[in-house]
Amino acid sequence: MRIHKSGHEIRSVEDWFKYAPPKKGELQWKDKRSAKELAQSWFRDGTPKPPDEFRALLEAKFGTGIIFDEAKPVDAPLVSGQYSSSRTYRFAITSTAHSKTQI
Repeated sequence: MRIHKSGHEIRSVEDWFKYAPPKKGELQWKDKRSAKELAQSWFRDGTPKPPDEFRALLEAKFGTGIIFDEAKPVDAPLVSGQYSSSRTYRFAITSTAHSKTQI
């Protein structure tokens, strides 16, 4: 699985902060805060992979055999056709299940 942002490979929690920091940087990059918790959840064993809870949720709905291809932190999420002005942390994931690509 590949995690990337603006042409930079994200291979660790440290890379995540370097290439996809929260809006207020170190001020928000704290344990128990959403941006850092999201990064830590995708690097629990040192390699990029979806959190077990997330995989279980998707497999309960769509069945097993989901392949997570790539993911990237997203700055300005599209909400109802317009960009959100708030910096709610978002993460776009591309996966394949039963020969169908999903985002």
